Parts: sequence; structure tokens; C-alpha cells
Amino acid sequence: MGERFKPTVIETGLWKGIDVAVARSITIKQYEKVPIILTRENVPSFTPSNYYQQWFMRNFVMEESGIYVSVRSRYAQIGLDIGDKAVGEIKQWLYNNSHLGEEGNFPNKIMPVITVENHGFRPVALGEGTRLFRFIKENFKSYLEDDKLVQAVKSGLIKIQGDRLGDWTYSYGEVAGHKLPRPTGIFIRINTENRRWIPPHPDNEPICIPDSGEGYRKIIDSLLKPIPEEKIRKILWIGETIKVTLDPSIDAILDTAAIRGIKTDKDILDENTWGVQLNSRVIDGGRTDWQIRTEIISQTSLDRIPNFAHLRFIKKPR
Repeated sequence: MGERFKPTVIETGLWKGIDVAVARSITIKQYEKVPIILTRENVPSFTPSNYYQQWFMRNFVMEESGIYVSVRSRYAQIGLDIGDKAVGEIKQWLYNNSHLGEEGNFPNKIMPVITVENHGFRPVALGEGTRLFRFIKENFKSYLEDDKLVQAVKSGLIKIQGDRLGDWTYSYGEVAGHKLPRPTGIFIRINTENRRWIPPHPDNEPICIPDSGEGYRKIIDSLLKPIPEEKIRKILWIGETIKVTLDPSIDAILDTAAIRGIKTDKDILDENTWGVQLNSRVIDGGRTDWQIRTEIISQTSLDRIPNFAHLRFIKKPR
């Protein structure tokens, strides 16, 4: 049984847990119930007792709490996704295993089960201990908005390649203290080149990539092929944005919606040209100096495929 411990407090910035590992080897075809290994380092702490129950039961409504899942990009690129219902699944598991919290003490790790989806066209094999995703918690007061966002771009804390309006532009929304919409994020172009997908395998052979990170990009790139032009069916495809560079003091969050255009309200609001970005959303400050890979589900006909991703930015605490 685990010991009591001192809680931590999230005041500013973006809290990022360590990667959550799967508890056993498993092959995911369309969707599977996957056991995971959860420790205190995987979630932010709120109370010294009733630890897991307090965190998951109080915060399972992600849209209201700012708590989300972020899948590691390498696994999103080969099709894997974890929906926001994962916290609700863990909450239910805790209800079913409430005996673990007797006398306020808990094991150092628990092994709940969550649903992992495969949006690709090939099975994916995961080995025991594969670090699949992490939990994040946003502090909405730490978002760079209005003049703070504009100044971060002007000062070079956020660098985006290309021309404003052509390759990127600010998004606008409500900001406290202002009647008119103010800058709240940035739309960035997804390059038209290198839009690719992983097609089906004739023998339905599973994809397996190293969890250590060594050589995974080369393996994935060898699987990627030019996308077909799909006018009705939606498929998962991999794109790359224009180059983005983030100062170590800035993190970014990739929105789950990708859009067709940014020049008019019609472009932005036309649901027929929207795409869904998988839950691989955290862009780490200080480690980003390249084109960001996107993992989008959408139609791929030239008049429907999304051209822009959306980023919001968070200032790290000093």
C-alpha cells in the first residue's frame, strides 16, 4: 500500500504528466479495451488522501476542468487515438474497485482499463510498457491572448514561417475586458505537399514501432503513401504545417478542429470542410523547431481537404 503524500498545486502554465504505459502487449484493430499502468506521477494531485478518487471523480468532465488526453505523436500517426471518455472510464473503474481506498491509502500504481481506437487501415501492435499517452491540465488564465500573444510573436518567442494572412493569421475570440474580439490563437497552414496516409496491407500485417523513439520516424515514413482523393469517405491522413519555433517558456495546444480556409467567415464555419485532429495535441516549448505533423480525419478531395490547423499558446510559470 502507498504512503500519504504532500499534494502539488497547479497555478499557472500547462501541467504535463509523465507518459502512461500499457500494462500488457496488445494488438489494436479497430478499438480495444487496454489496461494501463497509472501512478501518481501521471496525474496532478489535489488532495493528500483519497488521491485517485478525488482527481478523477472531481475532474472527469474534461471540457470544464481543462483536463485532456494527449497521445504521443508517433502512435497517432499510425492511427491510434484515445478519446476524452478515458477519464470517465477510469472513474468507473475506481467506483468498481473502491476497496483500494480503505483508510485513505492507495497502491503506488493502479491498472484501470480504457478504450483505445485505431482510425487507420492496419492493426497496431503495442508491447507491454509502451508509453502511449499523457494527461495534461490547462490553466486557462495562462493562455497568451490579446496583446500578450501579439508581443510574443513580435519578440520571437513564437516564430512562424511564412507570410501573415497567406500562411498564418491570428484567430479572434472573446477576451475579458474587451467588447470586440481579440487575438486568442493562430491558424497555421498545412502544406499541400506531403499529405500522406498509411494504406491497407494485403495481409493485414500489424504495424509495430519502437517505443524508445529510435528510428520510429523512418519506419513511419516508409509506410506513408500519397493520399487518394476521397469525395465521400473520410480517412486519416498525415500532414505537416509550416515551420514553427517555440521558446522554452511557451507551450502550444493543437486544437481538434482543422479547417479549409481563413480568408472569410464562410471558409472558417463551413462544416463540410472541417477535419478532426486526433488527440495528439501538446507542442512542447523549447523542443519545437520544425514543421508540426498533424493527424487529421477528413475527406481528401481538393475542394474539401482542410488547409489550416489552429494553435493556442500557454506561458510557462517562471
